[in-house]
Amino acid sequence: TESGSSTVAPADFDAALSQAQKALDGAKDDPCKIMEAATTMSTAMSGATTPEQREQAAKIALDAIRAMADSASPDLSAEADKLRDAADAIEKEGEQANWSEEFMQQPKAIKDNEAYTEASSKITGELTQKCTPTSTTEAK
Repeated sequence: TESGSSTVAPADFDAALSQAQKALDGAKDDPCKIMEAATTMSTAMSGATTPEQREQAAKIALDAIRAMADSASPDLSAEADKLRDAADAIEKEGEQANWSEEFMQQPKAIKDNEAYTEASSKITGELTQKCTPTSTTEAK
């Protein structure tokens, strides 16, 4: 099957996007919700077929990257800055590329960018650690 046959209906895309945005809005400093939002967002990204949809999906993805950066502990402040810088670079690149499919698949700003990959995996690791199934409630 060609990629054209796997398009998501606009209503489904909007629903996925709004779900991702809601998850992100509700995440604030909750590592579990930030991780959940990132997962939901990747579903919305894969459903984006028009430049407008890709832009909407990318902006939510960038919000998720920034939320991950904001949630990082002080120990990972250098990594958080790398994520923020990457988000800014991705956004600029997306605007210049008019949110093309090629851009969406692999923004040059993070392609082969080991500093970003390392920073991202450290922060994701920290979030995952903070968000173990047993610690979903703060009460002790």
